[in-house]
Amino acid sequence: MAAVSQFDCHGQIRCGTISVSSLEKSLTLYRDYLDFQPIEQGKLDKQLASLWGLPKMTGAAYVVLQAPSGGPSLIRLIEVPAIKGFVPATSYGWSAFEITVADVFKLAEKLENSDFKIVGPPKLVDGFTSFIPMQVFGPDGEILFLNQVNHSDEDADLPLAQCNVDQLFIVVLAALNRGAAVLEYEHSLALDQAATHHLRYSLINRAFNLDMDTKQSITMMQKGRSPFAQIDQYPPNAVVRPCHDGWLPPGNSMVSVLVDNIDELPIETKIIATPAAPQGTIYQGRKTALIRGAVSECIELIQIA
Repeated sequence: MAAVSQFDCHGQIRCGTISVSSLEKSLTLYRDYLDFQPIEQGKLDKQLASLWGLPKMTGAAYVVLQAPSGGPSLIRLIEVPAIKGFVPATSYGWSAFEITVADVFKLAEKLENSDFKIVGPPKLVDGFTSFIPMQVFGPDGEILFLNQVNHSDEDADLPLAQCNVDQLFIVVLAALNRGAAVLEYEHSLALDQAATHHLRYSLINRAFNLDMDTKQSITMMQKGRSPFAQIDQYPPNAVVRPCHDGWLPPGNSMVSVLVDNIDELPIETKIIATPAAPQGTIYQGRKTALIRGAVSECIELIQIA
């Protein structure tokens, strides 16, 4: 079993949560095809469900996964009732998790016979040599960007994979108003606005039946040189993500991020419920609070000290 990593720095992604309809099926998929190892499994307790403002989720089955490298960023799968008609890459909220991999072409071959659907085969992105991305849909509409990192960018440190499929290092937000979302993360979470790019974005163009040469705008959010989020401007015909009342939304459903001090952030009116100190691998008894972003995305804050 991989070692449980210690807490590190403000803005570090601690966990990306994915809502799945069958925990057993998804656990097998992520373990057998992406090599993630289960390090904690159980049922969501009342304290955590209340912290999220989602009491109906008490008792929901979950598993926490870690890459064999033992990296600090984790993946959590939580069993949530499926929603008919949910279409990935067409709604606002957390849209994808970017994970660093050693050989994206070899991984693509492995995934061909799996329940992951490759929607963006490995290829270089306009103007970038630092990584080679591959985009896949999971069986419950979650999106993973499986990126072979070749080197860091001029203004950002990108992690080289220490195993075949390593850790989550960037989360992707589908925004109604990209500029407003950027300002929100700057103000509320004390993150730094980095580069904005205008590029051909096959995932969005395909989802909205746009010409494949259509350029979309994205802005990167960092803390210093450490990447945190990619904020995508979604087309005007994107929709609010469907969600069962009292449950996490489908697909990529929550992001947990480390912060220096919850009380020093200007988020008092945004906190969903009284902060608590949950136990378990992700939290380790640290003070934790949940806020909602501009498109109701769930942002879980875990205090370092």
